[in-house]
Amino acid sequence: MNVRKLLARLNPSIARFEVHHGGQSELTPQDIAGALGMIEDRLAREVLCTVWWPDGAQLQRAELDRIVREAQLREWMRLRRELEAAKLALHVAEDDIDGTHGTRNAQRAALQRATETLDEVKARQWPAVGPIYRAVRNAVLTELATPQLCTHCEGRGEVFAQDRLVACPHCAGHGRTPVSDRKRAAMIERDEAGYRRVWRPVYEWTLALCAGAETRGARALEHALAPA
Repeated sequence: MNVRKLLARLNPSIARFEVHHGGQSELTPQDIAGALGMIEDRLAREVLCTVWWPDGAQLQRAELDRIVREAQLREWMRLRRELEAAKLALHVAEDDIDGTHGTRNAQRAALQRATETLDEVKARQWPAVGPIYRAVRNAVLTELATPQLCTHCEGRGEVFAQDRLVACPHCAGHGRTPVSDRKRAAMIERDEAGYRRVWRPVYEWTLALCAGAETRGARALEHALAPA
């Protein structure tokens, strides 16, 4: 059973839990809630609830947004540090062109590599922090909460191949089918061209962060519910 679906039993609309199958005791809402409480990874627990039990996650939505926002900021700062390091490397390569260190050809090759590296690092930079980042966070959680599970792995992100558990080749281990750039652009109120040029790296990084957290949360829940 996909343990994610067990969270639906925590919704008030579910009227009966006492039905048993095959002589095995049925998990109660108390069992499931207790297992959720055992998940120590806060991001994993809150993303899992937001996706599969939104009524239970609403009280923590502000906290979840703060955690994801801080993760985005750390990545933004990492990219900025990478940019400064690339700039410094280029300055060093430019200084070495005077012939003091190494051969002229080696110096020119080093300068070319430093220039190319700087261009690549610049292309990976994220925009200045602003309100669109909040829109990205909200859109990512909405996308994850929308039923679009990979039919091959049923949302697990993993399949058995030759008796080994491997990442699902149909969804690259994400457990979900991809959403178009056009739809994602609309969700953050950007045009598709602008999304692809500026915001796609931010969106895809945030999606990977939250999707990974959701997967960890599901595994932790399954472990917590496993018979002793």
